Amino acid sequence: MVSHADETTRYKVSDPQNQASEKILKAFGIDEFCRRYSVGRTTAYAEMKAGRLRRRKVGKRSLIAEEDAEAWLHELPIVTPPNIEN
Repeated sequence: MVSHADETTRYKVSDPQNQASEKILKAFGIDEFCRRYSVGRTTAYAEMKAGRLRRRKVGKRSLIAEEDAEAWLHELPIVTPPNIEN
């Protein structure tokens, strides 16, 4: 049985305005993004191609920053139930 490790990648990013402070940027591989946000790979790549989901490249690997994933999620349309008259 193969166990899948958490694919979250953490990067230290220096703040150019304040070199003393550092923040941790979390990023997901495509498979981890799909698992966390319950979408398929085809949908994820379609959203990236349409420009609605940003990705970053490290060599051949595509990463989606947590802040970009959350921005994408919050831009999805909110579905309200239709009014049902009795």
